[in-house]
Amino acid sequence: MGKDFLRVLVTYHRFISFCLYCGGFVLFVLSLVKKYYMKQFSLFAWTHVALLIVVTQSYLIIKNIFEGLIWFIVPVSMIICNDIMAYVFGFFLWKNTIN
Repeated sequence: MGKDFLRVLVTYHRFISFCLYCGGFVLFVLSLVKKYYMKQFSLFAWTHVALLIVVTQSYLIIKNIFEGLIWFIVPVSMIICNDIMAYVFGFFLWKNTIN
């Protein structure tokens, strides 16, 4: 039973997401109040910007991990090595130059 439910969710994920988005848009339009158009559209726009940033980045990261793990591991390891070397050089060099 549980596997069938998950299989349906995975198969129709985009369609379900699109239907939920359309339903949210319809609810937004139905909830508009004449005095508060500017505030409501501003909040609607900021919600879309936040969703665009979060969903796009998470989608691209997941796609990158599954399709090209090397392009995920190399930048992450470069950042880790850079942070470690910055700490080591700062620890040894700044200790001698400050005194």
